[in-house]
Amino acid sequence: MYVNQKEYELAKEAYEKAIEIDGNYAYPWHGLGNVYGNQKEYELAKEAYEKVIEIDGNYAAPWYGLGNVYRNQKEYKLAKEAYEKAIEIDGNLAHPRNGLGNVYSEQKEYKLAKKHYLEAKNLFEKDKDEYWASYCQGRIELMDRLIRSEENARKEKIDDRITRVLAKIKKGGIAEKAEDNKKNFYDFVKEKPGKKEKPEKNEIDEPYFQVLRRWNSYTPIIADNYHISKGGGYFLKNGDEG
Repeated sequence: MYVNQKEYELAKEAYEKAIEIDGNYAYPWHGLGNVYGNQKEYELAKEAYEKVIEIDGNYAAPWYGLGNVYRNQKEYKLAKEAYEKAIEIDGNLAHPRNGLGNVYSEQKEYKLAKKHYLEAKNLFEKDKDEYWASYCQGRIELMDRLIRSEENARKEKIDDRITRVLAKIKKGGIAEKAEDNKKNFYDFVKEKPGKKEKPEKNEIDEPYFQVLRRWNSYTPIIADNYHISKGGGYFLKNGDEG
C-alpha cells in the first residue's frame, strides 16, 4: 500500500520489518528492490533482487526487476539477459517482453522492439490489462513511424549519392573530360593539312602504335636486369610527332 501511495520510506520500514521477522521470505526483499528502484538507488535495488534470486531461483519477478535496473543504467546487454531469464522462468509474463521492447527501442533497433511490444501486447490483452495493452499499441505505432523514417532516410541517402555521381559526369565532369581526351587523340592521329612534301616514305615513317616492354608502369622503361620488371608505356607516332 505504501508503495502505491509513493510513501517509499514507510514502505521500506514495512519490508525491513518483514525481513527482520523472516529473512528467508522472498517477497519483502522483492518489494524492497522495487522501492529502491523507484528511488533510483540502483545498487541497493540490485542487492535486494539478487537476495530474492538466492532465496528462490524459480521466481521470475526479480529478474524483471533486475532488467529494469540494468536498463536504467544503460547496461543493455545485462538488461536483455535479465528479461530473457524472466521469460524463460515464466513465458506468460508480459512485462519482461515489454522491457525488451524498451531496450531495443533505446538501442534504435526498432523492428526488434516492435516484435517484443507486439508479444507483450498480446499477453496483456490475454490478461485483460487494458492499460498496458494500450501502452504497447502506442509503442508499436511509434516503432512503425520510426522504421518508415529510417527507410526514407536511407532512400534519400542513396538518392543523394546517385545525384552526386550524376553531377560529376555532367558538364565539366567525367563525361566532358572523356570527350575532350577523345577529341585530342583524334586530332593527333589524323592527317594534318599544310605539311610539306617529304621524300618517299619507308615503313618506319608510317604512323604506328607500340607497347614499350612490359605493360606495367612502375619501373623504368629500360631495366638493368632482364629478370626484374621492365616497366613500360605506350608510344604513338604520326608524321613528325610522337
